[in-house]
Amino acid sequence: MLYEICTKGPLAFLHKEVLEVNDRGINYTNQGWISFLRKENIFIPYDQISALEVTTNGLPFFFPRTLINITSTSGKVLTLRNVHKSQAEEARDIIYQTKEKVLNDKLKNNNETKQNSSASQIDVADQILKLSNLKESGLISQEQFEIQKNKLL
Repeated sequence: MLYEICTKGPLAFLHKEVLEVNDRGINYTNQGWISFLRKENIFIPYDQISALEVTTNGLPFFFPRTLINITSTSGKVLTLRNVHKSQAEEARDIIYQTKEKVLNDKLKNNNETKQNSSASQIDVADQILKLSNLKESGLISQEQFEIQKNKLL
């Protein structure tokens, strides 16, 4: 787990929301006595996060409420309420940084796989060409050529 943020306040023992940031995505759970009525455990992978915002509402001097709103690509909005503003902003930054790193790593791995695939295709074609030259020079028979070509393909 990279980061964890949860609701604050004197009633958190009744209903506490927890947002865990890990290397695969974010996991939201609710805990506490009241949450047994509507228990939630939601996981959103990084590639399915479309928006993330930190907002403050309420009266700033009396009851400020900082919220984290996370919107998935499917349109579901996940809201974590009553968190410290500095923690919410730190969580937002960590989520954005980790999301960017995970997606870049995924893109890099896809590019490497494509390069390895095309390199292996060139290598197979080169091997078949060498086998063909051996057959032409009479060092191997047509039957041996076909057997080795089928092994390569």
